Amino acid sequence: MMDVFSVMAQINEQFGAANDMETFMKVTVGVIKDLTQFHRVLVYQFDEAWNGKVLAELVDWTQTHDLYKGLHFPATDIPAQVRKILGVRFRTLLILIFKGPCSICAE
Repeated sequence: MMDVFSVMAQINEQFGAANDMETFMKVTVGVIKDLTQFHRVLVYQFDEAWNGKVLAELVDWTQTHDLYKGLHFPATDIPAQVRKILGVRFRTLLILIFKGPCSICAE
């Protein structure tokens, strides 16, 4: 069984060592991929019209060789119902995590 405190300490250390947003996103996809064992993990950014861009990606090379990092996708690729759920949940998640300014996220 996994030692949760040890894992969380390692994750915290990795996030703490991320000096810029690019590194932070790489750590994020790595942590999520390790925890979930998904064959693809993406960081996806939406603009105000819900068009998207893949900012970071980690894939299992035994499952795929297609990469989406840097690609742009129109809003129509994501159904309206999903966009609504993502918008509500993502904002809630950000409020819970970042109760105020975050130096790594500040622009």
